[in-house]
Amino acid sequence: MEPKSIQELPAPNKYQMPDLSVVDLSFAGRLPQRHETLNAIAAATVGDPLTLEFRSGKWMILNDKGCVLGCLAKRWSPPEGAKFVSGCVGALVRWRKSDNDEEFRKYIRRNEWETVLPELVFR
Repeated sequence: MEPKSIQELPAPNKYQMPDLSVVDLSFAGRLPQRHETLNAIAAATVGDPLTLEFRSGKWMILNDKGCVLGCLAKRWSPPEGAKFVSGCVGALVRWRKSDNDEEFRKYIRRNEWETVLPELVFR
C-alpha cells in the first residue's frame, strides 16, 4: 500500500493589532478644516472594513468607499513575504496638538482630532 501524500497546510495568518506606533498620529491634524478625510474619520466606527494602498511613498488606510482614513508610519511595512488579506478599524484615538513634540506643532492645524488605528491580517 502506497502512503498518502501529506497535504500542505496554508500559511498561517499574521495579525497586526491596533498600535499607536504604526500610524502617523498627526496625519489628520495637518489637514485643512474641510478635508474629506476628516468627515470619513468622523463616520468611522470600530469594526468597519478597511484596506491599504501604497501612494506617493506611503501606506494609506482607506475605508470601503476608498476614502483616506489616515496613513501608516513611514517606518511601517507589511510583514515580509506576506500578502494583505483584510483589515478593519481596530480603534479610534483622540490625539491633541499638545501630544506632539514642540518642533512639529507648527504643522498642526487643529487642537485635537481622531486617528484610526487599523487591525490588519496578512498571509
